[in-house]
Parts: sequence; C-alpha cells; structure tokens
Amino acid sequence: MGHFWRLIREPSGEPLRAWVHEVPNDGVIMYPDFFNWGRVAVVKPKALTEVMVTRSNDYVKPPHIKKGLGAIFGSGLVFLEGEKHRIQRKELMPAFAFGHVRDLYPVFWGKATGLVKALRAYTADSRREADAVVHVTEWASRATLDIIGLAGLGQDFNTIEDPSNELSKTYRQICSPSKTALLLGVLGFAGPTRLLGSLLIKFTDDFISASRTVKSHCYSLVEAKKYHMRKADEAPSIDILSVALHSGNISDDDLVNHLMTFLLAGHETISSSLTWAIYYLCKYPSIQTRLRAELATRLPQARDATWSPTAAEIEDLPYLHAVCHEVVRLRPPVPTIPRMANVDTSIVGHFIPKGTIIILPPWAVNTSKELWGEDAAEFNPERWMGPGRANTGGAESAYSFLTFLKGPRGCIGENFAWAELTCLVAAWVVALQTEFAEEDYIMVVENGITARPSRLDVKLKVLGA
Repeated sequence: MGHFWRLIREPSGEPLRAWVHEVPNDGVIMYPDFFNWGRVAVVKPKALTEVMVTRSNDYVKPPHIKKGLGAIFGSGLVFLEGEKHRIQRKELMPAFAFGHVRDLYPVFWGKATGLVKALRAYTADSRREADAVVHVTEWASRATLDIIGLAGLGQDFNTIEDPSNELSKTYRQICSPSKTALLLGVLGFAGPTRLLGSLLIKFTDDFISASRTVKSHCYSLVEAKKYHMRKADEAPSIDILSVALHSGNISDDDLVNHLMTFLLAGHETISSSLTWAIYYLCKYPSIQTRLRAELATRLPQARDATWSPTAAEIEDLPYLHAVCHEVVRLRPPVPTIPRMANVDTSIVGHFIPKGTIIILPPWAVNTSKELWGEDAAEFNPERWMGPGRANTGGAESAYSFLTFLKGPRGCIGENFAWAELTCLVAAWVVALQTEFAEEDYIMVVENGITARPSRLDVKLKVLGA
C-alpha cells in the first residue's frame, strides 16, 4: 500500500512537509502510494523551475482529476492544456491585470465592511448571550462568495445578509463540495478512476445537478451583459465577466466554463485564507494589536461606514501585507497540487516516464528550512518587513513561495486574491477584537477542496461602538 494510508490519514501535504527535512534529496522525492504506484514530489527551486517553466508543456492535469472536477465545473482555464490554455489565458489577462484589480477595491472593501456590519449585528442580537460565538469558516465563506459574485460576475448573491436565499444556496453547494473533494483527492493520489468510478458518480450527481443550475444562470448573465454592452449610453462595468466580454474573442461556452472555475477558486481559497488569518490573529494577540495600531494610524477613517480606501491606501500598509503574506506562506489553501507527465521527460536529471504523477507541494516548499531558515514553520510576519523583504520574505529564490505557483500555469487571480484578502483582514481587525471562543482550542486541519482549521469559533468585541 506504500504511504497511501498515511497520506489519507494526515492533513493534506503533511507527510511531504516532513519528508522535505527527513529525506536527503536534490529537489526530487520519489515515494510509493496506493499499490506502490510511484509518485514524484518536486521540492527545490531548480527542479520546480523545470516543471513549472522550462518544461511546463511536459506536464498536465491528471485525467481523473480533470474528469471528476470537470464534470462539475466545466473546462475552465485550470483544466485547459497547451495552445488553447495559452490563448484563453491571454484573452483573460486584462480582467486580472494589476491595474484592473485596483479598480475593484471599492467592491472588496464594501463587502468587507458589510461582513463586519453583519457580525456586529449578530453579536448584538438580544436573543444571544453577551459572548456570542462566531463560526469563522461560515462567515468567511459567505463574504468571499459575495465578493466573487459581485467582482467576478456582477451579481450580488447577498449571502452575508441572507445565506438561505436559493441562488446563494445553489452557488455554495458547488463551491464547497467537501465530500466530493475528499473522494477526488483519493482518486487523484490512489490511481486510475476506473477503480472507484461508480462511487464518483454517486457522490457527484448532486453537485452536477447544482452546477447545471449555476451554468444556466451564468449563461443568462452573459446574455444580459452583452445586451448592456450594446447600449452606448451605459457606462462599462468593471466586473471580470464584463471585461472578459470586451475582448470579443471568447465564446459563451468557454466564458461560462471560466466563470465556474473562478467561482470555485475565488471563493474557496480566499475563504480558507481569511479563516487562517483569523486563527493566527487569535493565537498571537500581540500581532493583532500591532496590526490594529497600523490601521488606526494609516487609515483613521476606516471605521466610518461611508468611507472607502483607495488601492494605494491599502497597498501602503506594510504590516497588513506582512501578516497576509505570512498567512498564505505558512498555510497555502491548496497544500498539494498534482500534475502528470504527458511525455517521457526528466527533472534535474531523473528520468520521468510518461504517466508519472508529479506532486507540487506548496506547503512543503513554503515551510522548508533550507529555503526559509530554522523558523520556517513559525508564524512570523516580521520576515516580510524591512528593505527588500516585502515581496520575498527574505527567501533567496522566487520559487521558495509556491502558494500561487509560477510560470505559464501560475494563478491568474493572484492580484485579485491579494487585494481581496487584505481588504477583508483590514476591515475585520479595525472593527473587531477577536479571541478564541475556547481558551484551550486545539487546531485540527480540515481537508476539502482547501485546507483550513476545523471548528474555528471565536468571540468578538466590537471596537468603537
């Protein structure tokens, strides 16, 4: 059985995080999985560069992963390969360009303050005790779905205020398929889909049905956007869908598939990161206090519900960015990412036969002592402070930080993610003092599409009320 049961039993990516330090390697760690099928983990900059940049065309999404998730989310950018991926990515780049993302800050901040307003109302509800407990994952999920809906599709799901509305419930069903995610994880690392194909169908039927509903809604949004674009007297919208439509070179089918992918990636990953951010701010109250002090000094108007910061004002908050960088370094939402060799190839001189599963492990790389020093496993925002450290954390290689991957398959939404996360964390910390609901809270990682702390309940103290 190889290391199969350990890989299933422990948090996603944990065995590889240990092996990086325990197994002597030149950037490649080979290990047996289910029925001793060989797997290859790539863990050092030179080897990572070969897989993600210089020989990126040698590797593709494993067919069983593509088939399983593709049945729910369609053939979006994440699942495309080769020339079609290159062309589609080029057409979509303007929607995710740094300049355009800066135009979306009012959307991010508006929903972030909407989340804070809802949390204040929740804790003030007379039907609850004075120390109302807030389940962070639930509220983070509601906020990030609203943001990807408004900034991505131009559609306000209104999930923060009304999570029970039908549109919101349907979108959340496909954006948080934890049981399906776990099964697909087993399939992705255990071997060919045919071994568990009938179970895959059983588990995904409900999600496929929900995805059809969401796809139908996306087609309606595309048609509505096209209609408004033809009306010369209307100002252009800035959501991702509208900007992508302006390219004129993406078919409706492709665009809807991309939207489905963005819903998953833009919702689940930032929801996970916000949950981790709140966890670490509770664990280290002094860091929470220092961050609040920076925000009070540089954004004194932030508690004014009618005020919205510019992109430049959020970008000029070094400790906020240090905290957020450290969160996504130490806890990447997706700890391991599979690829498959599409041809016979090699990695730093090791022969890799066609069909070999390759594992890119952001969590293991991001916490490698060789790349980050002896305190690599510690939460230390200070590593991102000081000259030349704001974007490197002091690491010598850009390939030491793998959360968003690199090269032509790197995350197209990286700028979007940073902007959204910093706005959410800033708005939360300005208005709410947060601590664990249980003083002896023991963190257990919950695996799904993303990894996050399980059952993170907190108590809030409203500031400036």
